Amino acid sequence: MLYCQYFVSGNQGRVKGVATLESYRGRELIGYILQHIQQESIKQGLEYLWILSINEQVAKVYDRANFKSVGTIKSIHAFTEVNSIKQIRQQS
Repeated sequence: MLYCQYFVSGNQGRVKGVATLESYRGRELIGYILQHIQQESIKQGLEYLWILSINEQVAKVYDRANFKSVGTIKSIHAFTEVNSIKQIRQQS
């Protein structure tokens, strides 16, 4: 019903890939999981907790969970005509 990736590196935590099944949306579940992650980040002594949103709609969800945007990072990744990892391994 809810999916979330949480990574820790040094004194920083990062939340990425938060998703809720459509039938569970609108119940503020993301707010609960983010609150839990905040508490864990404090327990671990992290100085920063970054949450990366993929679009404005997702950013609004984080705003409702009391996270505020401090900036924007624009990034585009496009891979075309590249061998998959499986193909590279087979060629080795």
